Amino acid sequence: MEPIFTKYIPETKALLLPWQEVRPYADLPETPFAAPDVIPLAEALFDKPIPALPASLYRQFYENGNRANYETPYFERRKNLLLLAAAEKTEGRGRFLDLLVDYIWAICEETTWVIPAHLTPRHGKPERLPDHFDLEEGDDCHNIDLFSAATGADVAVVWYLLHHELDALTPVITRRMLGLLEKRIFHPFTTYQDTMWWKGVKGNTLNNWTPWIISNVLTAMMLCETDDARRAAMTEESMVILDRFIGFYKNDGGCDEGPGYWTVAGASYFDCLEILWDLSGGKIDVFDVPLIRRMGEYIADVHITGDLYVNFADASHRLSIDAALIARYGRRTDSPKLKAFAGELVAEGAKMHILPVGTGTTPYRSFRDVFEDPAPISLSKSNATPYRTFREAFEPAPETDFPRPETRTYYDGLEIFLAREPENGLFLACKGGSNAESHNHNDVGNVVVFRGKCPVFIDAGVERYTKKTFSAERYTLWTMRSNYHNLPDIAGCEQKPGGGYKASLTDRTEDSVTFDLKAAWPAEAGIAGYTRTAAMENGSVTVTDRLTLAEEKPVCWYWMCAEEPEVCGDTLVFREAGCSVTFSGGEFGLTVEKFPLTDGKLQAEWKADCLWRVHLTADGWTDGEMQMTVLCR
Repeated sequence: MEPIFTKYIPETKALLLPWQEVRPYADLPETPFAAPDVIPLAEALFDKPIPALPASLYRQFYENGNRANYETPYFERRKNLLLLAAAEKTEGRGRFLDLLVDYIWAICEETTWVIPAHLTPRHGKPERLPDHFDLEEGDDCHNIDLFSAATGADVAVVWYLLHHELDALTPVITRRMLGLLEKRIFHPFTTYQDTMWWKGVKGNTLNNWTPWIISNVLTAMMLCETDDARRAAMTEESMVILDRFIGFYKNDGGCDEGPGYWTVAGASYFDCLEILWDLSGGKIDVFDVPLIRRMGEYIADVHITGDLYVNFADASHRLSIDAALIARYGRRTDSPKLKAFAGELVAEGAKMHILPVGTGTTPYRSFRDVFEDPAPISLSKSNATPYRTFREAFEPAPETDFPRPETRTYYDGLEIFLAREPENGLFLACKGGSNAESHNHNDVGNVVVFRGKCPVFIDAGVERYTKKTFSAERYTLWTMRSNYHNLPDIAGCEQKPGGGYKASLTDRTEDSVTFDLKAAWPAEAGIAGYTRTAAMENGSVTVTDRLTLAEEKPVCWYWMCAEEPEVCGDTLVFREAGCSVTFSGGEFGLTVEKFPLTDGKLQAEWKADCLWRVHLTADGWTDGEMQMTVLCR
């Protein structure tokens, strides 16, 4: 993809408004801040201690791989910080200031804002605790990670909202906030390159880290950096980095990290564009670039129904997508598809975000969502429509005849085929790609099938992250392995990670896609030829594997299910989904394995303590076709 900001970068300094003239959310009318719903939530914090972050929790990542025990109270602190700030700004009586100061002080007292899983020492290996004090040359940690950047933005937002009130209490607290923003965000961002891999200065591949971090660095800079020359330099560098990021994005707008990460990849990139618009008073405006629209429309295309999404890569199949964000994205890019999707979300009961809470990782967006009105979702971006404020009761958008999504979609960059049958509710997704994608699973050729909200064949997703998740041991985890996706073991071999293990598109019709999958397995599998065709035709789903081996070997096709299927001869019956599945093309053994879930994250997502794994076995296979057919009962 060609750089987007080329014409703006040389003129950055001239394009930016002076600091004192920048008004965040500059395209919105002046609106008094009032979020009464946060008051009881903030009051509930009076009787609770500030979550503790002792050194022992930080060390656990290095000692036993646990991330959650440190990250849970870490994010709780930031959520509560924003709650208290919003409550105080709403009420304005000073009731929440003392506790707010305690939270600010506690966050400022953290030795580092970098979580243990992201610690990048400059010299040698991590020593279980961060050497990150005054950011002097002898210190070991000069990097900005995802959540130190987010913390900086949180601190900046709180300063922006309440610095007068805090100064009246004691000016020490605001000096402390601004001092740490300098040491932990502005200085490292402008000074160090070697520990900032997400800047892409070495030509390395970039992912969600880049726009996610840049959106939060820009937020903090916009609100709290007063030196206009430095602001221009940081803005220029940010645009250069964002252009590097977009160079790795697929031209089709697809997110190879999956829909869960789209919210902090494509959506965070969109946040950056809105902040740049604010910083320049609208002079930096790239919302009409076609790729920007396609990046947003991806999330509508991978939507199945309700809160269900196609969850290839490290993603949950259940997501809560901001209707406000989608409405705004649709209006900014003048996308009928996104406007319709926003209307669909509202009609299905997805509430516009009315509280600036969450984990505090995208505070610019969180506060912007507060102002968003669902009413203009069907209007072009040029229409002037008054915004409702979040003080008003939420009301669903008026009944609108939203255009239906396309029934067939193909992303040629991602190699993902999506098909839906509105009449019977069947949904099919099939992926090609490679095993070197960001947040990769060894899943080349995987398929997902739903009927309405009921799963038939699933992608299980990913367990709670641990030290193993992003280590050399990643592919020892069952969720990453091909034989826990809807794929076969061939001659006892599963897929392996790496860019050489990939699919090649061989044919595509309106209703089907065919991938050559031979290269996705290692040579010892003895594959002479292997193609998979996934199709949605005549109200049914078929997956046809044409497999030829150099010599007779055993093959076992695995199919992952959330509903326990009944085995009736050579047929699987899914009562809840109202589907039957048949297999043809050989003499197969058919068994169903109960697969316990021991991870709380997956238990919550699937609302169950187990999944089901179908084994379709052929003891001796040399050449032939296996066809799986899903029929509605």
